[in-house]
Amino acid sequence: MEGHLEKDLWDKFTKTYVDANYQNMWEALFIMVEVFMEVAERIAKHYGYFYDRNEFLPVIAYLKDISKIKNIRVEGSAE
Repeated sequence: MEGHLEKDLWDKFTKTYVDANYQNMWEALFIMVEVFMEVAERIAKHYGYFYDRNEFLPVIAYLKDISKIKNIRVEGSAE
């Protein structure tokens, strides 16, 4: 996959693989959101579609809100 991505995009992508530390997981998630938005815009442009970045902004706001909640856990996980 590395050979198919520009170096800066590959570097961002590799930062989405993290350890079991919750803070690192949140940071990786926001990096993946950034990568997703960048790639989605490129794909939309390439195929002649409109990608409305503003539709994704509430998702980002929601993720930021829940990332601030202390002791948030995914069902079935333990720390």
